[in-house]
Amino acid sequence: METRKILELFRATLDPNQRQAAEEQLKQIEKIIGVAPALLQIVMGQEIEMPARQAGAIYLKNLIQKSWAEPDEDEEPRFHIHEQDRALIRDSLVDAVVHAPPIIRSQLCVCIGVICKHDFPGRWPSLVDKIVVYLQSPDAGGWPGAISALLALVKVFEYRKGTERAPLDEAMNLLLPLVQQIMERLMPNVSQSGLMMQRLVLKMFFALTQHYLPLPLLGNKGQWERFRGWMEVVRQVLDRSQPELEKKPEDEDERDELEKNEWWKTKKWAMRILYRMFERYGSPGGVTKEYKDFAQYYLNTYSQGALEVVFKIMNAYRQGNFVAEKVLRDAILYLRNAVSHAHSWKFMKPHANAMLTDVIFPLMCHTEDDERLWKDDPIEYIRSRYDAIDADTAVTCGEQLLNAMCKKRKGVLPTCIQLVTQLLNDPATSPQRKDGALHIVGAIADILLKKDQYKEQFDDVLIRYVFPSMTAPFPFLRARAAWLISKLSNLKFNRDEVLQEVVRVLIAALLNKDEELPVKVEAAFAIEAFVTDQHRTHQYFQQHIGTLCLELLQILRSTENDDLTNVLQKLVCAFVNEVAPLANSICVHLAQTFSQIMDGAGDTEGEKTIVAMGLLNTMETILVVMEEQPEVCLQLEPILLQVVTVILDKSIMEFYEEAFSLIASLTEKHITPAMWQVFEGLYRVIERDGTEFFVELMPALHNYITVDTEAFLQDPNRLLAICTVIKKVLMDDSAEVGEEAECHAAKLIEVLILQCRHRIQNVIPSLLQLALERLAKTIKTSELRTMCLQVVVASLYHDINLTLSVVSSMDAFVKQWIADTDCFLGLHDRKICVLGLCALLQSQNKPAALQECSKEILPSLILLFDGLKRAYAAKALENAETDSEEEEEDDEYCEVEEVLSTDEDEIDEEGAEYLETLERKVKTTQSPFPMTAQIVDDEDEDDDDDDDDDYSTGEETALECYATPLDDEECPVDEYIIFKDVLINLERNDPTWYTALTNSLNEDQRKSVQEIFTLADQRKAAAESKEILKRGGYEFRQQDVPSSFNFGNGNLPPTLS
Repeated sequence: METRKILELFRATLDPNQRQAAEEQLKQIEKIIGVAPALLQIVMGQEIEMPARQAGAIYLKNLIQKSWAEPDEDEEPRFHIHEQDRALIRDSLVDAVVHAPPIIRSQLCVCIGVICKHDFPGRWPSLVDKIVVYLQSPDAGGWPGAISALLALVKVFEYRKGTERAPLDEAMNLLLPLVQQIMERLMPNVSQSGLMMQRLVLKMFFALTQHYLPLPLLGNKGQWERFRGWMEVVRQVLDRSQPELEKKPEDEDERDELEKNEWWKTKKWAMRILYRMFERYGSPGGVTKEYKDFAQYYLNTYSQGALEVVFKIMNAYRQGNFVAEKVLRDAILYLRNAVSHAHSWKFMKPHANAMLTDVIFPLMCHTEDDERLWKDDPIEYIRSRYDAIDADTAVTCGEQLLNAMCKKRKGVLPTCIQLVTQLLNDPATSPQRKDGALHIVGAIADILLKKDQYKEQFDDVLIRYVFPSMTAPFPFLRARAAWLISKLSNLKFNRDEVLQEVVRVLIAALLNKDEELPVKVEAAFAIEAFVTDQHRTHQYFQQHIGTLCLELLQILRSTENDDLTNVLQKLVCAFVNEVAPLANSICVHLAQTFSQIMDGAGDTEGEKTIVAMGLLNTMETILVVMEEQPEVCLQLEPILLQVVTVILDKSIMEFYEEAFSLIASLTEKHITPAMWQVFEGLYRVIERDGTEFFVELMPALHNYITVDTEAFLQDPNRLLAICTVIKKVLMDDSAEVGEEAECHAAKLIEVLILQCRHRIQNVIPSLLQLALERLAKTIKTSELRTMCLQVVVASLYHDINLTLSVVSSMDAFVKQWIADTDCFLGLHDRKICVLGLCALLQSQNKPAALQECSKEILPSLILLFDGLKRAYAAKALENAETDSEEEEEDDEYCEVEEVLSTDEDEIDEEGAEYLETLERKVKTTQSPFPMTAQIVDDEDEDDDDDDDDDYSTGEETALECYATPLDDEECPVDEYIIFKDVLINLERNDPTWYTALTNSLNEDQRKSVQEIFTLADQRKAAAESKEILKRGGYEFRQQDVPSSFNFGNGNLPPTLS
């Protein structure tokens, strides 16, 4: 297609009046061969106006992202860019990146990354050669584009290791020395363009090494001469000085601009490399085995030089010069890691006091910038304090460094306490410095609470310093005092009146209508901490819970702070009876706040989503804790349904999971007419939005079937809707739901069969057919194959004749079933498998394959019963642990951690080995469901790792939570009893078949069968005793007791043989 016509369409997209029509035309022509290369020509056209080129670059990027790769064999056919066009793009793309302006280059680099992911090195071996040409060129103008292209390539392999990374390592053998040479030539150039190129190189090296250090690329083992060159580059970047860019501006906006200057951006990447090298590869005892030699080499070779550079940065900061926030942060983190190593500490120790007083302490103090933000935008101040994304600030990293020094190195803690004591006792101490002193106490509170000489003094510390600060005229000091109180929630108070005063000052701060928002927020978090950790405080909070909750709701609406929803949830869970009268009002308030956020009151989409999710979770928490008060739940239902309806009707998919969870909670005990209307809405959602969220919807669908089965079956459309959804998940290849969802759909069939039984007899054949058809297709996981088998097994248990009439290839099914017996896990799956086999064993219409497999059937059943025994034991243990759960000891914080001497290292070799073990285990375990694992700490490194039992924390499977009547505690169907009865009946009534089943059993297997029989008798006796107790207990009649016993008749109890 003519490039000129495409260009006109892009120009039209810039006109609001023509945009929609132009975009439609572009969509229609994008699949035509030749269009994609034409787009690249437009992007490269120097004579074309920049807006049109930029629009073309964005369009090309989007087209390549969605249509570059060919569909897999098992995928539905879809459009992909023709290979002829792809070849043209590959040939020209690096040239386009090199000659493009930065604003377009960034879009084209995304294209390189996508294409590399699919085509490098196989279809794009020339990529490396193209980059080499520009790197070797004396024309520096091509270097930024070439380095950007290389960065895009490196980022494709950034998280890969071993053989997966081999193509990159091979390319970097050629490219890395060239880039290093360029970097060394660029070092004297401190212009913005020169610094920009240096930044790209450093960024590339960081991406190359941040998750995996390719040691062969860095030189010979033990020498690593190339690495030495890179470290020298990093040192020079951090060490060089430019006074006009290091003078701290008074104006905050000017400081922000300085942060963006290439000078500081380059230093940022250099410091990030330095920190990463030490933290991931240079800390002996904290690395995996492959890096042990390198770690020792790094520590011995670079510790002193690196620390000298870091201390130079610290010195600049203490002298009041400007240091970019991220440079300062990573420099502090480097020191935090260095504290653990004796080799590093000997260089740090002489500077420890200066670091404490001149670096860490100023970071702890309330600053002018803090005060300005507090006054101008208190809500943004709160957000900045509790933003998890921006958690690693220089201040928080300073806290970590202080904590590490006090915890691990002798003499630092007393010096720190001495500094704090002087500051707090000096009347001339400014409020800002007093804030810093309290901040230090909170930062090391976990250490102080473990040491008797300090924790015994905290009652007095609170009375003398903290409580007075709660009423100080400076709001930031009141906030700091509340924050410090929250850090002391685990303190064992010597005097109850001090604990009462803690509660009083926190309540007063939160409920004071004139108090400022940041103080209220800190008080709220402190209240949460004490409610969680100090159960003695419940009696003091109890009478104020109503007003506290209502105030929290107001603050939550004002700040839209997600963490406050956690505070509210904690209060609701801890004070259920006190909250019950307010539950309705709280949920109304939460629903209104949710609507406010959805109307766009938040700053960004991400923040709005997180806060809104917190609100929905809080509503569900209230509903769940009120489950024993059905009248309250009925009042909450219409309020919660308003929120759910908005989410479903407007297709707000980011909240579907929370909405479905709310529906599941609302249908847990009973289902109202309004909730049946919601069921209809759910069906419409699936029809409209697809089955992507089927797994999240499963608990609600399970409730609709099992909680009120009569109502579910009363309307045939409800059963039809469920069957239609199941079919959509299992049979719609275009849905791309994945095997996890298909497992859940198969489970739902089993639930229907076992819950509804003969009342859905006419539907069961169709449901069975769905499972069989899915079983006939390609299946990647044993979980899905087992679940499809289990559907047929459940049907065999329900009605064997019906099942045999539906399953045309019963012989193949039986063989697969017997072969996969070991795949039936957990309690329910093994039980239904036993029941299904028992039904088949006594059937008059046995499939021929059953006769062929006769020798394998009882061993398979023994295997199932062995698993059942473990499953029942695990369940009993879990129940026992729940029943006997003990409260944690009050003196939990009494243990004293070891302080290291100057010449001692903190070694965590077990941690490094743990990482390797975990990584190995993850690589060898494939499952579509989330797994929990317990890494067993065995001293014998030669232990066999093949035993998965070492890593299992329980017997319950992922789908076992979806209960059926067979799983009810009162279920009269006992698989042990049925198995014994079936085998005894076969021995009496069909001895030939019985002999075929038992003849090949070995001695151990016969003992196992006998043990199963014994357990069957015990379980039968236990069930009978339970039934007698339910009817009122045993009745003992008065009997005459003989004075002697005569065993002479020889009638001894029978023995098992």
